[in-house]
Amino acid sequence: MEVHQHVHSARKKWGHYFWEFFMLFLAITTGFFVENLREHYIEHKRAKAYARMLKNDLVSDTADIFVIERQVPGMKKAQSALKNIFKKQKSEITVADLRGFRGYEFETFQSVFSPHDAIYSELKNSGALRYFTNLNIINKLTQYEWTIKKFSESHLENRSYLGGVQSSQMLLFETNYQKFLDHTSLLEPEMSAEKSGYGFQLWDERQTILSNMIFILNRYIDSDYPKFKKDATEIIEILNKEYHLK
Repeated sequence: MEVHQHVHSARKKWGHYFWEFFMLFLAITTGFFVENLREHYIEHKRAKAYARMLKNDLVSDTADIFVIERQVPGMKKAQSALKNIFKKQKSEITVADLRGFRGYEFETFQSVFSPHDAIYSELKNSGALRYFTNLNIINKLTQYEWTIKKFSESHLENRSYLGGVQSSQMLLFETNYQKFLDHTSLLEPEMSAEKSGYGFQLWDERQTILSNMIFILNRYIDSDYPKFKKDATEIIEILNKEYHLK
């Protein structure tokens, strides 16, 4: 009868177990580190893409304000012409004054700034603003949003008030005004509008409304628009520096 002997393998030294544990720990740590780097890279890439879209909107804002600024000299000239007409006594207003009235009014109210805020609203509502780790960017965007929001609310209130007044009281003014122009096309420009048959219905009311509108518009031009342009430009500069945009 054969006797089988058990073969015992040599016992591993503790150093071997240590190196096995160390290599496993190193592999896990390296994998974790690489995954963090990958996530950081992806988030930075997304932040850069969002930054570029935000910049495009802000550049559009500054471009729109620049267009309005180029119109300001003509608007100011038209305002001055309107004010000069309103300073006259009704008996002094000529046919030429009335013929130019509509053109001056149009030149005075050409454009009102409307911000491009679709991208920022999307980022805020989706939570994607978290990709911007520079808190200065978030603070500047929040401040810009608040300023724009206050302006938009104020502008809507002004439009609602002035639009309501115009729709209820100014239809007669516009009707009589247009009738006069249609039936006096052959009159000499220097003739008295009053003696030519113009009754000046709601003239004083129209003057009050236009004076209020000019005051509001000048506040936009002199105060609101320069601030929007300054704030937008500052944010663009920060985005360019932070994300190396061109």
